[in-house]
Amino acid sequence: MDDKVKTKKELVSIIVPVFNTEKYLIECVDGLVNQSYPNKELILVDDGSKRECAELCDKIALQYSSVTVVHKQNGGVSSARNIGMKKAKGKYLYFCDSDDIPAPNLLNRLVDSIEDTNGDLSVCGYVRFKTKDEIHFSNEKDNKSVFGDERLNIAICNHRYGGYLWNKLFIKKYIDDNSLRFDESLDIIEDALFVLEYICKTHSLVVLDENLYAYRDNEFGITNSSLSQKTLTATIGQKKVFELLVKENAPVQLQKWVWRKLMQSIVVSYKKLFFSKSTMRGKWLPRLKDMFENYKLIFNIRKELSHKEIAYCILLKIT
Repeated sequence: MDDKVKTKKELVSIIVPVFNTEKYLIECVDGLVNQSYPNKELILVDDGSKRECAELCDKIALQYSSVTVVHKQNGGVSSARNIGMKKAKGKYLYFCDSDDIPAPNLLNRLVDSIEDTNGDLSVCGYVRFKTKDEIHFSNEKDNKSVFGDERLNIAICNHRYGGYLWNKLFIKKYIDDNSLRFDESLDIIEDALFVLEYICKTHSLVVLDENLYAYRDNEFGITNSSLSQKTLTATIGQKKVFELLVKENAPVQLQKWVWRKLMQSIVVSYKKLFFSKSTMRGKWLPRLKDMFENYKLIFNIRKELSHKEIAYCILLKIT
């Protein structure tokens, strides 16, 4: 690449949804404003946080000229990201969770990997942590360009790179040209659906075999929560991912993999609700049963589900 082009630093818009994460927010923001990449803007989207957190966002914006704050009524992480995208001015978009910590060179590595390969999306590895002394970022390694159906496998089936947002850099033009937005009806899997939609509208991604992001293991997070409205919407997210793969004529093995996850999600959620006293039973039990009936014959359920899951189907009379 020409040296003059190489030294040009395009603007990166960093979008951070914030909801009552004042305990970790300063640590996250410090990691973003102190990135080695020079040309960046940071957009904090306060999604209806309590007063203490909202005021902290304003204080941070006064401290750093590159930081702006948007306050909004609580509408969920998807609506916060959508508002952030409307405000973003950069060529590139990067999404960060407000309780996590990026490596100091994360943006540099993600931008360079796209520009060195003319890629459409860059992705890196990550580490999980509970305390900061557990964080160990990687040294720089070579990147790998990926095309075709392999991109879908990486986005959906690969747990190291997966459908997360915070380990990826997007090109805003592709998002705007294809009117891509986060599904505000989803509380879980909205990120994987967005990544998949983006990949379906582009041609290549670049994989960095480097851990450049630290994801905080939060015992109160969505992924560790019990049955709730949010966890139940994961089933709807799985359904939308599966439908998109069918629409895009994705490889059958990949469709089957996601279909299996969908069936497992339906069956487990139905079982939990059936034996619970939750007020959500009236709304969700018929909805889950309808989904099961609509999708159960697409592949051979007795081959794809475990004996235990099949037993739940028989027990709950949803087969």
